[in-house]
Amino acid sequence: MSRTLRIVAVLLVAGIGLAGAGGWYYFEDGWLRVAAWRAADAETATRYDLDEDAYAYLNRALVAMRYASLRRDSLDWPALRRAAFDEARGARTPEDTYPALRLALDRLEDGHSFFDPPGDASPTADAPPDSVEATAPAPDVWPTTRSMRASGGARLGYVHVPGVFGRGEQAYADSLRGAVRALTSRGLNSNAPPCGWIVDVRGNEGGNMWPMLAGLGPVIGPGRIGASVEASGDRQPWFYADGRAGVVYLGGWYRNVSVEVEAPPHRLDPPHPPVAVFTDGRTASSGEAVAVAFRGRPNTRSFGVSTMGKTTGNQTVSLPDGARLYVTASVYADRTGRVYGGPLAPDVRSTAPEADARDWLAQQPECSGSSGT
Repeated sequence: MSRTLRIVAVLLVAGIGLAGAGGWYYFEDGWLRVAAWRAADAETATRYDLDEDAYAYLNRALVAMRYASLRRDSLDWPALRRAAFDEARGARTPEDTYPALRLALDRLEDGHSFFDPPGDASPTADAPPDSVEATAPAPDVWPTTRSMRASGGARLGYVHVPGVFGRGEQAYADSLRGAVRALTSRGLNSNAPPCGWIVDVRGNEGGNMWPMLAGLGPVIGPGRIGASVEASGDRQPWFYADGRAGVVYLGGWYRNVSVEVEAPPHRLDPPHPPVAVFTDGRTASSGEAVAVAFRGRPNTRSFGVSTMGKTTGNQTVSLPDGARLYVTASVYADRTGRVYGGPLAPDVRSTAPEADARDWLAQQPECSGSSGT
């Protein structure tokens, strides 16, 4: 368990203890006094013909969903709970309640929440793993890089950033960082470092955003690069610094490092090069988070078409049998504070983004006076 999760767990336990000490417990359609808890528990289980374990499992999941959801203040929660229990009517085991959980997640109507049964859970944008084993399997698709030329002949660095879904996040981050580093080297042919960059997140349907941000960090630049905004309005800023990417908590004094690349950190020369970002209709979730991390960055422009519109972060709710709920709990904001929550429109709508980006990059001061030889 990460340090942040331990802090949250302590606060949660303390809160539950205070509620219990005060004689209250959340149940069914609201807060009930502890004295009425067991009677209401038996009444609800009987009403829906639920086995005790099935009822406890479903109730636990719904309560967690209620407090995690980005839309918690706009939902008819009693109606949603009744619909879920009705769907689970007659359930004997926790597994029997899975259709009810899927129904409840659909009723959140956020377009991003989903359910994964045991053994099939995938990480999400704001739910990095607590640890990554050295023997973790390789990602399904690796990042790729290449050199290319701006319209005027200056050397550019091109990086394709695919999604990474729970398979070898550390290896992915190290591979991406290594590829970026290789492009910045002059090498044996004495090529100058890239004067500008193209970051391509077309087709990136998400997964875990932190390996992407850690690997791309030198191109994004250090500091606060975005944020997750919860229903309460609280913001959890994202940061990149010296090979580390993660979230800033508790007013800025605590940083939870989600991913740290193994290669020594480095910065680009020039330090703040122009960057073109490519997006398309399949850029989603964590792929969109990468695009958001470049929004508001000086000397940056996006090209292509609008993204899928899942610019929201999911919170993981782990259930006793290993199943997980991924509940949309926040929306993305860029470094300027602009909040999204829908599709990202590019700065330049283009059916030929590579040609348009090469033209734009050639006009930037860092690239306009260089032949890239």
